[in-house]
Amino acid sequence: MPQTIPYIGVTGFMNQEEVRAALAALSGTKHELMVGVLASAKTLRGETNSWPNRFPNVQEIAGIFSEDPRTLNLIHFATDDRNTIDVQLADMIELGGANLDGFQLNMVWPDPQLLRTAFFGHRLRVVLQVGTNAYKQVNNDPQKLAERLDAYKEIVTDILFDLSGGLGRELDADAGLPVLRAVHRRHPSLGLGIAGGLCAETLQLIKPIRREFPNVNFDAEGRIRDDKDARLNMNKTTAYLKAAVR
Repeated sequence: MPQTIPYIGVTGFMNQEEVRAALAALSGTKHELMVGVLASAKTLRGETNSWPNRFPNVQEIAGIFSEDPRTLNLIHFATDDRNTIDVQLADMIELGGANLDGFQLNMVWPDPQLLRTAFFGHRLRVVLQVGTNAYKQVNNDPQKLAERLDAYKEIVTDILFDLSGGLGRELDADAGLPVLRAVHRRHPSLGLGIAGGLCAETLQLIKPIRREFPNVNFDAEGRIRDDKDARLNMNKTTAYLKAAVR
């Protein structure tokens, strides 16, 4: 499975010019830039997403990803069609192109066997997002969450604990730390990630987490836009990345 080098993430890139600007702001760190590109079952079918400034045409995804070795190029994929996840992901692998490094799965506990089928023969970084609904299904219990991850061994390389839904709700370290601890105890090889309302002004929210987990992955989306369906504000994005490096 791919080595889980820690990353600083930005989700919502729409073109490679934005990626280049982000890379220019990210220097002096061992972390990779996680280049997050959003896709869904709807965009995979060629339809326009309800948030068109967040979701590019799937035919353009390969052109967004950079071959720069400092990038971790992930498609953030969501679908309500749970019975054909394997087919959908196989299509997305083709659309991701030569620079695709993997996926973030924005789904509530997808069928692990379908994931095994989709990813068989591919060396991919696979981040499983644990959001509000997924956490509710384990009764908001960190230990039960860690146990639920047993089914994803040898498939998922990282988790991202994110109760914000990409809408900028602020990270709660008191809620996140018990989850990361429980997952790390049971699955020490899994990469650990956290997200929620991060931007240059709120990065102090992850300080308690980074003290205990210095290699934690983190990701920003909602707070580096001007509103829910605005494109990334590159001034806010680069400010976030520079603050993250500091």
